[in-house]
Amino acid sequence: MLLPKGFLDEIRTRVRISDVIGKRVKVTRAGREFKACCPFHKEKTPSFTINDQKGFYHCFGCGAHGDAIRFLTDYENLPFMDAVEQLAALAGVAVPKPTKEQKEKFERQLSLYDVMETATGYYQHQLHAPKNKKILNYLLERGLGAETIKSFRLGYAPGEGDELKQILIKKGFPLDLLVEAGLLRHSTQRKGEVYAFFRDRIIFPVTDFQGRVIAFGGRILPPSHGGPPDKTAPKYINSPETEIFHKGRNLYGLSYARQAIGESKTAIVVEGYMDVIALAQAGFKAAVAPLGTALTESQIEELWKFMPEGEKRPVLCFDGDAAGQNAAARAVDRVLPILKPDHSVAFAFLPE
Repeated sequence: MLLPKGFLDEIRTRVRISDVIGKRVKVTRAGREFKACCPFHKEKTPSFTINDQKGFYHCFGCGAHGDAIRFLTDYENLPFMDAVEQLAALAGVAVPKPTKEQKEKFERQLSLYDVMETATGYYQHQLHAPKNKKILNYLLERGLGAETIKSFRLGYAPGEGDELKQILIKKGFPLDLLVEAGLLRHSTQRKGEVYAFFRDRIIFPVTDFQGRVIAFGGRILPPSHGGPPDKTAPKYINSPETEIFHKGRNLYGLSYARQAIGESKTAIVVEGYMDVIALAQAGFKAAVAPLGTALTESQIEELWKFMPEGEKRPVLCFDGDAAGQNAAARAVDRVLPILKPDHSVAFAFLPE
């Protein structure tokens, strides 16, 4: 059931999150916030903070993060609507009845998550299929370990055939949903036909901060491993925006980095997928990247949310070439208008 955003904001405003959590967990005041031993993992020293002004909790130990609704769904294992109804009763407001259109939109979003997860499994299977050993070897030759490949759920999209389409349709996903998700595209040459958007590319699943797959990035293969010899094809292609994916708000790698960020590891913003993965493998677990565009204000603000109070200063790490310098200049233009106390950035430049 999809509810109006204004309604959810209203109950979040009327009900203090510290009251909701304090009825279930022992909390103590710590300045402007509250702290407690995290209810989601065992700990002796409190690392779980509650901020009424911002309306969320965050654990710097396990990375648990959310608002009052999320707390009730996770802590008491309540369905989303049951949690909303509990909070609405505390706020003294009635839960509005959703329109048919709202309900259909919400169900569509759930279907998109399902189709993206199914596609991820398919791409992963293809990467490890014996017939595609050369593709897997390419990643290993690039220095990625087997655990890293598994952790980031890397995959491979075959260059021919419509096996993915057949698998998804057999599972009951409608064709128009597969097009909406960006997995298929309508042919401009043959009316009525569709083709796989990602073909003969390494696949990088993009997740939201909860770890749900919401999009894909596809990297072309070099000619030595079956890629096109003419080099006219774009190096990377990305999923289109959908109901669950907004490239100007999401950050690649955030679901993997958020625990390290919460543990006060230095958050590093780099330029691309492989930068994030290489840093993570080298021990820098708090790395993220924008998604094929310049870093946006929304992405910076999203990253700040996950950083501890007093430490909201991510390092923007760019290449030392002209493109990297230009990217840094654009980032400065984006950051300056939204700077505020304890919300800043630093810059690092790699050798040219």
